[in-house]
Amino acid sequence: MANDYTPISAFETASGLSAIELRTFFAICLIAGLFLAYVWAVRKGFSGFQTDGNIFGYLILILKGAAVVIVVIMFFVY
Repeated sequence: MANDYTPISAFETASGLSAIELRTFFAICLIAGLFLAYVWAVRKGFSGFQTDGNIFGYLILILKGAAVVIVVIMFFVY
């Protein structure tokens, strides 16, 4: 009888969310965070956030902005 309960089924029962719904929610939050990091870096970022106009420059800009957001989130979570 104890084998019928798994951590996933316990989570689904306690929260009312399935694992797929939770993963989808976290994916949407991650994508929104990356877009926020991009917009922040382009509009009001540090002076070190500059691009040379090509696609790789924008990729590096997005990654730098995401790194700043992740560091800030980790600071407040931990």
